[in-house]
Amino acid sequence: MAKVAVFQTDRPRNVNKFQAAAILYGDWGTSKIYLVGLAFALAAYSSFWLVLAVSILNILVGLNYILICKYYPNGGGVYASVRHRSEILALLGAFFLLCDYMITMAIGAVSAFSYLGIDRPELWAMGAIGAIGILNFFGPRHMGNLAFLVTASGVVVVLVLAMLVLPSIGLAWDKLQPFQGGPRLAWIDFVGVVVALSGVEAIANMTGVMKLDKGSTSKNPSVLKTSTPALVAVMLEVSIFTALFSLAVNLLPGMVISGDEVSAPGYPNVRDAMLRYMGESYCAPLFAAPYCHIFGLILTFVFGVLLLSGINTALIASSSLLFIMSKDGQIPAFFSTINRFGVPKISLLLSILSTIAVLIFVHDMLSLANLYAIGFVGAIATNLGSTSTDFKLPLKPYERSFMFGTFLVMAAIELTLFIEKPHARMFVITVIAVGLLLRGLAQERRRKRGTVDLTFQTDSMARLSKEAMITQGRIKEKAIVQIPVHDYQAEVFAPEHISTGSILCAVTHVGKSLEFALQWSRMSNQKLYVLFIREQRTFIPQDEEFSWLEDQQACETFEYALSFFKEPNFTYLYTVSDHPSVNIVDYAQSLNVCNVIVGMSRRSQFWQFVRGDTVTQVFKSLPKTIDLIIVS
Repeated sequence: MAKVAVFQTDRPRNVNKFQAAAILYGDWGTSKIYLVGLAFALAAYSSFWLVLAVSILNILVGLNYILICKYYPNGGGVYASVRHRSEILALLGAFFLLCDYMITMAIGAVSAFSYLGIDRPELWAMGAIGAIGILNFFGPRHMGNLAFLVTASGVVVVLVLAMLVLPSIGLAWDKLQPFQGGPRLAWIDFVGVVVALSGVEAIANMTGVMKLDKGSTSKNPSVLKTSTPALVAVMLEVSIFTALFSLAVNLLPGMVISGDEVSAPGYPNVRDAMLRYMGESYCAPLFAAPYCHIFGLILTFVFGVLLLSGINTALIASSSLLFIMSKDGQIPAFFSTINRFGVPKISLLLSILSTIAVLIFVHDMLSLANLYAIGFVGAIATNLGSTSTDFKLPLKPYERSFMFGTFLVMAAIELTLFIEKPHARMFVITVIAVGLLLRGLAQERRRKRGTVDLTFQTDSMARLSKEAMITQGRIKEKAIVQIPVHDYQAEVFAPEHISTGSILCAVTHVGKSLEFALQWSRMSNQKLYVLFIREQRTFIPQDEEFSWLEDQQACETFEYALSFFKEPNFTYLYTVSDHPSVNIVDYAQSLNVCNVIVGMSRRSQFWQFVRGDTVTQVFKSLPKTIDLIIVS
């Protein structure tokens, strides 16, 4: 009997420290845009002390998340890191995070359109969330590069603004007032501006896709050289510049606080666009009015786009979390249904609609901020508390004590929010109640079904075993060298200008490209590798153990390939990927093939732009020594 080797490959790790920092900044780094104004509305010319305290807490929490990334290199988000200790605690942390993501999207969208000076920003915010959601339905791949460009622009603008305010910071310090009120009021106001912490969980959620440190392996992973620089850079930027701008507010002219509103000459409510007003005010003594106005417009545009980019980050995180919980059996299975672009469509739709529903009832920035902190503070507290008390982890005594101490602070903040913020309390209780109801429905469904139906898996295994002896293994990861390559239109078999040698055919289903590769391999007697890619944007730890025999389309593709040969002699590769072009190039180099065969996308040019065309990305990345054959 002929032997067919079947390899189930590892999950790709392709996020470097710059990409990780960009993604983290899109969530954590945007808080300063609205925090400075909110803090001033609460404490006027003594607001700096509140922001300074939050900046210090930012650093404390950030240092703890360096440890979490260290000890959870396959995903250290609250749900993943707490799951092995307690399902209930993991669910609680997940529900807290869902609250955070909803308000992150809502507050980011409203703040973006407030900076643009648009009336009724909440209506535009709903439209923006819906539009970004529609783009995500098609799983756009260009969003990662766009996020990096937006983040870079944001950092440049923040640095320019900092250069403008630094020369006058001494005068701003002289105008700083001591905090008015006792310790209780100071604590409550501090809790009210703790929104600067939102987003730190994003770094822990990314560890499973970060590039491994040199010398580490998928069995003993380490991502410290990726996670630590990304986290430290964003942590210091957020902490230092937020405090700096909060101090610089003291020199802004004509600031008037009326209730929750902050007004200035020419700005009826500058609270929600404080940095724009700061930029124009500090620019005025140095440059002519038209240039200051242009700088204000640049600030408005960059901060607006940065906030909208944060919506995209939170939307992906929210739908991914629902997907993971569904795959884990904690909420109904339909939340893990993915479309042909690898996107969990029901989870994405719920994330969009729930955020729009929040905006229908709550659309003022201060009101949204009051709902904000209870979610992410609860998630951080759950993660730190569970990790610091997990004695199976090799935490050093000082690390454990430091983390537990930070947990106590976060727990105290969460308790205060529950007591002092009734609307926030009702909001998070509602989300938890709905989540527990969904969990109950999922468990009821599982009980009715009884044991998992393994008929398909058993039948497939039996059919395939008759045809071939299956050997399962793993392919080691390799680096990708991005060098342009010539492409060819495959219209005839074995063209003379195509190199002879082994072939890699990448497929997602049975189609023309697979048929072409099989016939060419059979006629030319060249070694063939068939790479089946199950595109899925979101991963869970269980995907590492997911067998290709559980994927019906993969089994059908394998059976079709077997039917072409009397004496099968090809290698079947199976992978789950959120970026197929990376996998195709990676395996082409790892296997040292001479030719790569892919199918031409039938999508319109518009959707190829939105999604990112796999063929084009492979074309740009393959080495010159490998020919690319496109079957159309």
